[in-house]
Amino acid sequence: MPDPESAAQSFYTRYARLYDVVARHTPGVSRLRSRVVNALDPRPGETVVEMGCGTGANLPDLRERGGPGGRGVGLDFAPGPLAVARERTEAWANVVVARADARRPPVDAADGVLATFVVGMLDAPASAVETWCALLPSGGRLALLDLARTTRPAARPLNLGFRAVVAASSPPGSTAPPRY
Repeated sequence: MPDPESAAQSFYTRYARLYDVVARHTPGVSRLRSRVVNALDPRPGETVVEMGCGTGANLPDLRERGGPGGRGVGLDFAPGPLAVARERTEAWANVVVARADARRPPVDAADGVLATFVVGMLDAPASAVETWCALLPSGGRLALLDLARTTRPAARPLNLGFRAVVAASSPPGSTAPPRY
């Protein structure tokens, strides 16, 4: 039986194209992605690193905001999504994607760090975020986007749908989502 990390890499590689469609064309998801990039506020000439870039759905926005003098770096641990990200960005000299573990990014510094839908997948999220913050200079920016079940009484019925999405999008053998 493969280790959990290998199983996750295989899972995300197998479903990379489907994930890309969901990541870029689901109205609520694409709106959330746009909002988190706006919150990060990449400026012309800056270097922004995206931890867990997946298929590179955010990289076009980061490239546009950074302008020709900016640099976008997308890191992901799964080869399939990275192949899609490379296809998306191959014509852009100022964007690179690389296979790397977001918990130990091979980056020395960045003006901004972005992570969408990855923090909740990490075994020690606080430690990873601390590592990312250490890459930033004074005034550097970090923007995180993740989803979680709601605690608002009126919206609690959405938790069943959320649980189903988490179960369907999780690699086999991963920890089951919490019961609620």
